[in-house]
Amino acid sequence: MDSTSRAKKAAETRRKTAKTSKSQSTTNTVGRVNQTESKLNIQIPSFERDRQIEVEPTINSAIKYTSQGLTIDTPGFNPIKLDDVFSSVHTPNIQKIEDIKNPNIEGKATEAEHARAIEEYKAGMRYQELIEWSNNYTGSQYKALASAVKAVTKGLNAATELERLNQQFIELNKQQKITQHKGFEYVEQSFKTAVNQAKIPYSAAEHTALLNKQKAKAEKAFHEAKSEEEKTRDFIANLGTEKK
Repeated sequence: MDSTSRAKKAAETRRKTAKTSKSQSTTNTVGRVNQTESKLNIQIPSFERDRQIEVEPTINSAIKYTSQGLTIDTPGFNPIKLDDVFSSVHTPNIQKIEDIKNPNIEGKATEAEHARAIEEYKAGMRYQELIEWSNNYTGSQYKALASAVKAVTKGLNAATELERLNQQFIELNKQQKITQHKGFEYVEQSFKTAVNQAKIPYSAAEHTALLNKQKAKAEKAFHEAKSEEEKTRDFIANLGTEKK
């Protein structure tokens, strides 16, 4: 067997060895995920159906906003107008005496008229007293209204405290969502790490196969060069023989 045949046979042997090494490297056992761990079920949204998101703001029906401004109708209470407050009070028609010596009093009276007028004035004064009682009663109504407003104020204070409680509750839920988000990131990163770890044997086998392939090519080139070198020496030697 000449040197060329020997080189070809050696190269073929190394190719078979490299192929066998690659086959053995790729048949290594790959680690599995712990069977006790739960799987993530993620529902993918329909982007075609849900791509348009409608935002509808809500506002309490007792609060009305128009281009003219904001109006608030407190539930259970009618709005109080200043005109109603002043018009609900009865005031006497007081006549000013310009000249005491010449009073020029309208409607002078005789003794009889005086007696009758006194009775009329007494009746009028009684009427004015009734006006006072009427005003006292009106004032008591506003006092009762004020007590109702105070009660509503306390209720609003309680509602305010409840809103603060709701804010704390929302903050708790927000922190829980943040914790879940970080947990999801951890699970995702764990999965990426597991995949990268599982890739290691295959990556190593791939690089080993590439190295063996490069070695085989180099050895083939070496033997081809050596064969050519031997042919050249034989050729030169034969030239010397022919000259003789």
